[in-house]
Amino acid sequence: FALISSVALGQINKRSLNQYDYDGWKTVQQNVISNTGKWISYEVNPQLGDGILIIKPIDLSKEITIQRGYSASFTPDGAYLIARIKPSLESTRQAKKKKLKSEDMPKDSLVIVKLADGTRRTFANVKSYEIPKLQGSWIGFISNPKEIPAKTDSTTKSKIDKSKKQKPKGDLLTLLNVQNNEEVKFKYVTEFQISEKGNAVVFVQDALSDTSKVRGVFTFLVKDQSTLLLDTSSVLKQYKNAVIDPAGQQVVWMQSADSLKAEVKRFALVLRNLSAKSKNEVIVSDQSSKLQHGYLVSEFRKPSFSEHGERLYFGSAPLASKSLKDTLLLDEEMSRVDVWGWEDTRLQPMQLKRLKEDKEKSSVTLYLIGQKKLVQSVSADINYQIDTKANHAHMLGTNNE
Repeated sequence: FALISSVALGQINKRSLNQYDYDGWKTVQQNVISNTGKWISYEVNPQLGDGILIIKPIDLSKEITIQRGYSASFTPDGAYLIARIKPSLESTRQAKKKKLKSEDMPKDSLVIVKLADGTRRTFANVKSYEIPKLQGSWIGFISNPKEIPAKTDSTTKSKIDKSKKQKPKGDLLTLLNVQNNEEVKFKYVTEFQISEKGNAVVFVQDALSDTSKVRGVFTFLVKDQSTLLLDTSSVLKQYKNAVIDPAGQQVVWMQSADSLKAEVKRFALVLRNLSAKSKNEVIVSDQSSKLQHGYLVSEFRKPSFSEHGERLYFGSAPLASKSLKDTLLLDEEMSRVDVWGWEDTRLQPMQLKRLKEDKEKSSVTLYLIGQKKLVQSVSADINYQIDTKANHAHMLGTNNE
């Protein structure tokens, strides 16, 4: 009788689960192991709240923790761990309550941990970072440090031109040698990539015509810490999708004379060999295209090299036509309709959902670098599996139609 009563009492005192219990449930995510196999890291994140990054040697002899750490990577030699640190959930919440602008919101930080002794070095306002995949001690990260406005008096303010000068796009690129803390910095960088062997970095730098800097594509060579200008032009308005091959010997990028606001953009694909004093090779452009008639390079598919740099893969698509605009009617006076036919393979809601995807699709195109030969796939509707590790004679493709 006493046993039955205690069981019944225990059932009566049990509390039902609520939303706060669900918020506290934790999940192990993003497991990473070093190339040497001696270190592991993983995140422990609640459903709602600040997580923690845990780093341990394989023998579990010690533990290093980083509050709110995530997106961790080990350097190729396994001596350092690089990770991003999120702002606290509460600081982000308070900033949202104050309705701060995106540039004033709390930003991520970058932390570099020396695993031997646990010492750390942090950098504020970091947007992204990259490390070499196979070897090398140089890493790179993009940050947006806050600029302190210059002090001005009443007489100086009256002389300032009211039309503010346009600032160059891009942020600060910092290249750092984690072993000896050597740093090299470049302003107004829009994108960058480190070669897998860690011996070279390609980056795109933006600048205005009235500054000492130039807009163009550059490489930083780790061996002698020199910077090489690959291309620049006062006519070209865009450089993007710059990629370096695994060996750090070849660079490819896209360039266009059309502005970012242009409805139709024509891009050229340019290749440069860094191992010799060679000139830039224009593979495809609107002036001399070896592709199917009406096709040009697609900006929406980033090029990629094969493992040994013998092949280059990129996307090609028909040049879009400019939309017809009625200049007699206001925008709100125009009628807009969605048309669907019974022969369409997709329902109208799915067509609208995939509209952006359809506009950005492209055909996989192969360039055989040694032979200077282009091989273009037959359809942009087929998703081909590209194996950069081997030079296969065929590719397997699938579609959802």
